[in-house]
Amino acid sequence: MSGAPAPEHHEASASLAPPPSLRVNTETLDRFLGTVGEVILSSSQLRTASTVDGTPSTPGVSVGLDRMDRAVGELQRRALEMRTTPLQRIVGPLPRMAREIARRAGKRIDVVLRNTEIELDRTILDRLSDPLIHIFRNATTASRHPTFASRPATPRPARSRSTHAARRT
Repeated sequence: MSGAPAPEHHEASASLAPPPSLRVNTETLDRFLGTVGEVILSSSQLRTASTVDGTPSTPGVSVGLDRMDRAVGELQRRALEMRTTPLQRIVGPLPRMAREIARRAGKRIDVVLRNTEIELDRTILDRLSDPLIHIFRNATTASRHPTFASRPATPRPARSRSTHAARRT
């Protein structure tokens, strides 16, 4: 009887680990996407050159170009996926930050985030991070009554709720 975990336990915990990742410079990725675009353009030019009156002159060439179009299209989709990341990456910590700021100010707040699975270009997300933190700080500290204790007796809830939803337009 050794202290080693059972194989089933090891396999289960390994499946919960995040997949390995690799950092890629956005300039490198942009060059790759540009090259994929050139291949798509070349494929289109080959297809046009191999047709006579809209009909493929050689069926084998047409089949090969169709297969190449599918493969290059998949490359393009995968490369574009690498450029995007879920909004959750930058907004995930914001509710906790807002609750902590509110607690220090003697306030109570619930933060609700919706549609954070929307994927955006990483460059845009990196630029959104600081303004979003600023907005959340201001929204958390700004209120009509400085603290919970100073609120008049009203039927309003004891907690503030701040709801934020992302959407594509």
